[in-house]
Amino acid sequence: MQCTAKSKRSGEQCRNHAVKGKTKCRIHGGANDGPPKGNKNALKHGAYEAISLETMTEEEIAYANAVTLNPCETLREQLKTLRVKEARIAKRLKKAKDDMENVGRDDGTGRKIPAMVVLTGTQGKQVDAEGRESTSLSTASETQEMHYLRLDAAHSMVLEQIRRVSDSLARMEGEGGEESRNGVAIVLDLGGGRKHEGDGN
Repeated sequence: MQCTAKSKRSGEQCRNHAVKGKTKCRIHGGANDGPPKGNKNALKHGAYEAISLETMTEEEIAYANAVTLNPCETLREQLKTLRVKEARIAKRLKKAKDDMENVGRDDGTGRKIPAMVVLTGTQGKQVDAEGRESTSLSTASETQEMHYLRLDAAHSMVLEQIRRVSDSLARMEGEGGEESRNGVAIVLDLGGGRKHEGDGN
């Protein structure tokens, strides 16, 4: 079977044979299975991390359920999720601060805390023309200080999102809450100059 990859420049299909059981040749990724589903290999700070019940730990689910809110249901769930996200980033921020302050010292396991943090690692398998497999590893890293600053900025961003959602909830409660908003226009501040208007019904 011929590789299904096409040239971006000419639009012509690749002339190589596809890897057995795949649709692409070894050059176009046919030998690489990619990371497992749901992995967190590319996670840098967590501000854009998708969080749902399926991705939460039991402790985080218990924390989200313990958060008591009484305004509109749609924003309740958003606020719970943001608070779980903030708690996750706060844990990462604490660890990053400890690591930054202790670079070069023993981490308690006999290893020294490195000056650089590996952000992502990608492992790929390749098959040469004779069918021999080889593994390659590529990584992206940054200093402990840069890592801490990135996490701190992400933490501030999530706290700002929590503030905006909380303000929206407070405004909605001030206009009568869920039960008594009959026909009152509700304006939600979605951040970035975007607003959403509804009639409250």
